[in-house]
Amino acid sequence: MLLYIFIGAIIGGFGGFLIAYGRRGKTPLPPTSQGPESGEQKKPRRRLSNLLGTALMGVAVGGFVGYMVYDFRGFVYKRSEQIIEIKNEKQFEDVVLNSDKPVLVEFYTQWCTYCHQMIPTISEIADEYKGRAVVVMVDAEALRPLAEKYEVRAYPVFFVFRKGEVVVRFDGAQDKQVLMNALIGP
Repeated sequence: MLLYIFIGAIIGGFGGFLIAYGRRGKTPLPPTSQGPESGEQKKPRRRLSNLLGTALMGVAVGGFVGYMVYDFRGFVYKRSEQIIEIKNEKQFEDVVLNSDKPVLVEFYTQWCTYCHQMIPTISEIADEYKGRAVVVMVDAEALRPLAEKYEVRAYPVFFVFRKGEVVVRFDGAQDKQVLMNALIGP
C-alpha cells in the first residue's frame, strides 16, 4: 500500500511543480500589476513558496490517488466457486430457506468497498465448510424487495439461517472467526 501512495505522491508532486512553474518561455504568465509611474508591467515572480505549496498539494492529491488505486484492487478479488450468487427470490427460497444445512448470506452492493474486501474471507469460509454449510451472496440493489424484507439498509449485512429462520445478523464487515462461529454455533 505504501508503495502505491509513494509513487502517486512523487508523480503528483512533480506534476504540481510543473503546473506552478508554468511553461517557461512558451506561455507567459499574466502580469501581476502595473508599475506605479512608468505604466510598464511588472514581470510576475515565481515565488518559492508558491512552487512548494503547489508541489505539496500535488503530493497530497497524488498520495490519495495512489491509495485509491491500491484500494481499487479489492474490486477484483476472485470469489470461491462454492459461493452461490442469488439471482431471484425463488432461488433464495430454494437455496436459503429450504436448506437443511446452515446458510451464511451476505447482502452486498457493487459499489460497497467493504463488501468487496470481504470476498476473500467469505471465499475461505465457503471452501472450508464445503458440504457442511452453504454460503450465498445477494446483490441488494438487484433484489431490493428481498433486502427490504430483511431490513438491509447498510452494507455488507450478514445473516446466518438455520431451517429457514434467521438466527444471527451482523451489520458491517466482520472477522472470519466471528462468521465461522455463528455458522457452526448451536
